[in-house]
Amino acid sequence: MIRFGSRFYGQLFGLRQNAQLLSLGLIEQGLITGSSFAFTAIVANALGASDFGIYSVAWSFLMLAETSLWGFFGDSLPSTLNKIPVSKAPEARGGLLALSLSASCILAAGFVLAAVVSLRWGNDWFALLVAAGAALIALRAQTMFRRICYLDFQRRPALVSAIVFSVSLVSGGLVLKFANLASPSSAMGVLSAASFLAFLPILRRPVPIKSPERRLLLWLAARLIHTGHWVSLSSALSWLGNLGVIPVTAMLAGLEASGVLRAVQTVVSPMSQANAVVSSVLVPRLAKANRERRPSSPWPAIVIYLIASVPYALTMSLAGTPLLTRLFGPDFAAAGGAVIAVATFGYAIESIRFGLNASMLADGRTRFLFISQCVALSTLAVILPYMSVQFGVLGVVLAMTIANNAGTLFTLTAFICGKSKVGARPYKSPHEKTEGL
Repeated sequence: MIRFGSRFYGQLFGLRQNAQLLSLGLIEQGLITGSSFAFTAIVANALGASDFGIYSVAWSFLMLAETSLWGFFGDSLPSTLNKIPVSKAPEARGGLLALSLSASCILAAGFVLAAVVSLRWGNDWFALLVAAGAALIALRAQTMFRRICYLDFQRRPALVSAIVFSVSLVSGGLVLKFANLASPSSAMGVLSAASFLAFLPILRRPVPIKSPERRLLLWLAARLIHTGHWVSLSSALSWLGNLGVIPVTAMLAGLEASGVLRAVQTVVSPMSQANAVVSSVLVPRLAKANRERRPSSPWPAIVIYLIASVPYALTMSLAGTPLLTRLFGPDFAAAGGAVIAVATFGYAIESIRFGLNASMLADGRTRFLFISQCVALSTLAVILPYMSVQFGVLGVVLAMTIANNAGTLFTLTAFICGKSKVGARPYKSPHEKTEGL
């Protein structure tokens, strides 16, 4: 107990030492989450539940591509960059940016191909899918820019990018609504334009970026694939168990039900954003501790994630339903108080898995993340058809909560048993000492 208390205090003290970074991160994520929430509400009001369901289906596939890339260029980066000499940091940043944009262009080509195929059934989906492909490239560019700033502990440029994104997104949504220009494709176009504008602060070069040498670029690509493929696969499975339920709901219960589900997920999403802020500060610290061969426990991280999630869950359980109806419109009244309560507390319990994941990501132990998502997805596949038919949107949310908690239980059991260890090879430089960025 004393040992746990000392480690918990140590991590809290470490976060206090980085209070400025954490506060800027919270402000930044608050801006992005708030503007995304406002944009979603504006678009939902302007489109109605059915058209908003169409937009939500395309948006969910966009998030599948983005979260899959995030597995390679997001959570797995700290453990990878700890293997690169400090003098190579500018080249590493340039290599990461080039690899990230190249990967996003490849996936965006898939959206364009799907748009061409959709012409066989009319023009309704063509513009929407093309806009989604452009949005993927722009989203990946601005996300990678902010991630580079995080890793260099430069929060202010990332905050400027977030401000530009937030203002552009909300302004574009208001223009669509009051100029009667709202459509699923125009909403996706606004998201693409706002993301591109958020990438422009990189022109001021807030962090040093250079073209990487060929050897380093190949090492980065191999290392990211090796470390990130489990994270990417687990992210794709996580999409299937969360946002991927939106198109499934559209097939089982109609586009209107999928629009209602997306609205509920939007209300719950700030909890995930808060956990992402904690990860952006906590994972690099844990990675540094592992590099210095100092033991780190996941339990303080679990407590920190719960502290970030439970208060919001309590608040939204009480005020979520009237807020949802007022902001999104009467078409979304199908989401009752029970739906909001189940969704928010399900995410709060899942914070346990966030804490365990933070420790594993910091040490490059990513295989069990994938296996836990397999457990969650298998559980969802078994219970979702029955729950959705019997209880509608409430059944869908309840099935998602049960499945995510099954994955959390598996991760917790695996961590207690101590069966998740993956090694990592450093970038070898003949003349320099290997250090973190």
